[in-house]
This record gives sequence, C-alpha cells and structure tokens, in this order.
Amino acid sequence: MVKLKENAEWCKKELSREESCRVLIPMIAEKKGTLLSLDETVTRSQFEEMAAELIARTHPPIDVVMADGGVSRDEIDHVLLVGGSTRIPMVARDLEDYLGITPQVSVNPDYAVAEGAAIQAGMLEGSLSPAESLIMTDVNPFTLGIRSMDGITADRMSVVIPRNVTIPVTRTERFSTTSDYQKSAMIEVYQGESSLASHNHFLGEFELGGIPPREAGREKLDVEFSYNVNGMLNVKAVIVSTGEQAQIAINMQNDDSDMEEKKDARVDVSAWKDQPGARSFRTVIRRAERVLKTQEDAYLDEAYMIDDLEECLYLLKKAIVEDNMDEARSREMELMGMLTD
Repeated sequence: MVKLKENAEWCKKELSREESCRVLIPMIAEKKGTLLSLDETVTRSQFEEMAAELIARTHPPIDVVMADGGVSRDEIDHVLLVGGSTRIPMVARDLEDYLGITPQVSVNPDYAVAEGAAIQAGMLEGSLSPAESLIMTDVNPFTLGIRSMDGITADRMSVVIPRNVTIPVTRTERFSTTSDYQKSAMIEVYQGESSLASHNHFLGEFELGGIPPREAGREKLDVEFSYNVNGMLNVKAVIVSTGEQAQIAINMQNDDSDMEEKKDARVDVSAWKDQPGARSFRTVIRRAERVLKTQEDAYLDEAYMIDDLEECLYLLKKAIVEDNMDEARSREMELMGMLTD
C-alpha cells in the first residue's frame, strides 16, 4: 500500500506535465506463492475523469466565500492559485470556466501558504508590526452558539458568534429560563451552520446553578462568548438577577478525533416499536419516515431540511428505546413542527 500511494502521487504530478504516465512497480504483492507486478499506463484524461467529482466539490465553497464577502463574479479582479494541487491543469481550467477569469500563477502555490503562516506567526509574536508591514485579520470560520429551546424544539442552535466575524471578538446574548422553578441550566456549546444543535459539532458543556426558582421566563441568563487569536474560546454564563456565574475554556485547536468518535457512536434504535411507550409516537414517526423515503423537501417546513428531519427522527426513536418519555415527547413536538400538511 505504501508503494501504491507513493507511485500514485508521483503519477499525479507527472500528469500535470505529461499527457500520460507509466506506473511500473515490480513485485508489489504475492498471491498463492506468485509474485505480482503492476504495469499500468494512466492518461491525463483518465485522471481528470476520476478527479472530476472532487473538482466539482470546490464550487459550493467558492459560492459561499463570494456570498459572505458580498462579491459577484463580475466584481472579481484577480484569481490567484495557491496550494500544490493548483498545479493540476484541470484546476485552472475549471476555475476559468466557473468564474470566467483566467487564474494567475504569479505566486509560488506552495510558498504562498508557508509565507502567510510565517507572517501571521510573526505578528502574533510581535516581531512584525502591522503598521510597518501588512495588516492581516483572522476570522471565525464557523458559527458558534448554544443549544436552546424555541417553543417548538429543544434542539435549536442559538447563534452567539456568527461565522466570518473578525477575531478577537466578544459577544453576549440573553436567554430566559424555560421551565417553572428551574434551579440550574446546562450550557451546551456547539460549532456549525445547521439550525439544529445536534447536527453541529459539540465543543463542551457546563452547568450554571443557583438560579432563583421562579416561573418560566422570569429569570434571565447572559451567555458570553470570547474568542481570541490563539484559538481559545471562553464561554461564560451569568444569572442577571444575582450575578452568579459559571464558565468553560475550550481550546479550538485541540485534536477532536475522540470527540468525533463519540459523536458518531449511534444507538441501535431498530427495536423502538417493541418498547412499552412506542404506540403513541407511531403516527408522527410514520409521517417522517414517508418523507425520508420520498426525499421530498416539499413536505417539510421551509426552515428545515431532510438531514434535520432524519436526525430528529433518530433522536425520537433513541428516546423511546431508552424509555426517556420526557425527551420523546419533546422530540415528537419537534417532528410535528418540521412536517407540513
């Protein structure tokens, strides 16, 4: 596999210069006592056919960048190719077709990335003065917020810091208690663009206790997000009436592979029908399953997507399997709010 990977990379680079490339790997493997070799000629057209889908995936991010910047295709003056893969001829051709502008190769695509990182490091260290050299701003690449309740769902993503906001930045949003005589609140922090918190990336949580027990909505909580250039996100929640507070610090640059594995772990919900409390939820579940089977967004409220429906349906079945009826009823209301007549 190592030999295959090395030769595949070499072949890809050769095809940026040549129309075809012969890959010859002697004694690459053994099968039933016989040594096998690989001798294959790959043409540039074959490579481009294999890479076409990957190249097409770059179009939506381009549209997002232009939309975020408030720029149309007609307003773009120059397109610079940065990054080693831009040496592939197909990349430049595709960009020219998509944007109607011939990309420039006036910068070294590899060194440009390293130089940008070095400049940023120098500014953070203090060895480069923005006033004397370049002014560079960093932005928050993803929306940051908390899970909240909006009357329909308990899984709403309430945005505190939108994406593309220049950092460092501090933002505060005010929330209210959602149940009578509530004494504490769990603050769950998420990163992502979905309107449902469970569809986004979970970053961490903490509990704010000591809330005076009053009717729902009477107590206010201020949630403050502070995001700095070193990648640290500090989240603080304060009870407005008492000043009681709790907080969490999240290193956004940490390796989150373990968190992703936990998020991806799914409970088997196939036996939901056999649970004692399943009967009362069957109607809404059948409706949701029909929509998912037909993949018709027309049957969904315009604020939701098929992915949102699929996740909420899973969470409802999970609550039934785990005999958590309060959660199941909340998810049922959420599903009913998503589905249209």
